Amino acid sequence: MFSAYKYEAWIAECQRIIDRENKKKLRLKKVAAALIINEIMRKKKKRPYKKKSFWVRPLFQLRQIHGFYEAIFPTLSLDEDMFKMYLRMSTSQFEELLSLVGPLISKESITRNPVSAAARLAMTLR
Repeated sequence: MFSAYKYEAWIAECQRIIDRENKKKLRLKKVAAALIINEIMRKKKKRPYKKKSFWVRPLFQLRQIHGFYEAIFPTLSLDEDMFKMYLRMSTSQFEELLSLVGPLISKESITRNPVSAAARLAMTLR
């Protein structure tokens, strides 16, 4: 009887030790899971720093001086044959088409100079 009592006490003690170790392992797993979730959330929140870009690149700021429409188009419109070869229509047809679609494709901007409706049409037709 005494040995049966010792055996049951030993079994109970072993069970407590096993339960304690299982609780430690479970706690470690919870801590590891919390750390992983925290790292994932931190990476989702933190966006990489992106260097500020230009609103208008310096190259395109010079388009009003060096751009095709301002530099070549006036010369092209003086020569009717070259104009017709380039845009597949005469200057009068271009002006008529521009009067029809010009209000639809023009933009108004206070802060930047937009591309003119005639330049947009010339780029589209080309």
